[in-house]
Amino acid sequence: MKKAILISFALAIVLLAVAACSAAAPTPTPVPLPVFVQPTALSQPAATIAPPTAAPPPSATTALPTTAPTVSATPSATTASANVAPTTAQATAVPPTIPPPSVAPTAAPASPVAPPGLYVTAMRLDPPQPTHGQAVSFYVTFLNTAATDNNQRWQVYIYKADTPTRRNNETTVLLTTFQPGSVELKALGTFTFGPTGSPCDYFYAVVDILDINNKGTDLTQPDGKTFQKALVICQ
Repeated sequence: MKKAILISFALAIVLLAVAACSAAAPTPTPVPLPVFVQPTALSQPAATIAPPTAAPPPSATTALPTTAPTVSATPSATTASANVAPTTAQATAVPPTIPPPSVAPTAAPASPVAPPGLYVTAMRLDPPQPTHGQAVSFYVTFLNTAATDNNQRWQVYIYKADTPTRRNNETTVLLTTFQPGSVELKALGTFTFGPTGSPCDYFYAVVDILDINNKGTDLTQPDGKTFQKALVICQ
C-alpha cells in the first residue's frame, strides 16, 4: 500500500513537471515556403551606331603626310621592297679598278708599201698536177701599182730544182701593156717534160721581164721577194 502511494506521488510530480514545461515553451511559428519567380531578361539599351563620316577631300593647302612607310628590317628572301634604302655596304661599294697593263701593247707593223711598178702575185698551172709528157700552161697574175700603163716584154722561165743556175726551158716572149691594177694573163707557149725513169721530177717557174738587150729580170712580189712557183711532174 505504501509502495503504491509512493508510485502515485512520483507520477504526480512527473505530470506537474510536464505541464510546467508545456506552459513555458512558446508555440513555434510556421515558416512560409519560398515562392519561385521566373526571372525576366534584362533589356539592354540598343547601341547607337553613328553613320560613317566621309573624309574631306584634300585641299590644295592640306599637307600630305610625310611619314615614310615602315619597312621590315628583314627583307624577304624572294621579294625586295622598292622603297628599301640601300645598305651602307651597297651605298659605299666601289667598282673594282682594272690596273693598266704593265707593258703597253705594241702596234702591228705596217704592211710594206711597194713602190710603183710591176709585180707578180700568183701563178696557176693547167693541169694543176701534170704528168710526164703532158703540156703545161702558165697563168700569171700581175699587179701594176703605178698610176700609168706599163709596157713590158715578159716570159716564164723554168728551172730544174737540182740545177737552179741553169734554165731548163722558157715560154715565148710576150709584149703586154699593163694597166694600173691586177690582171691574169696566159703565158705564150707551154712546157713539156718527158719520162726520165724517176717517179717525179721537180721544177720551179719564175716570170721575167726583158730589156732592150733581151736580158731578163725576175719579177718580185709586192713584199720584194722573187716570185717562184713549184712545178712537180710525175708518172
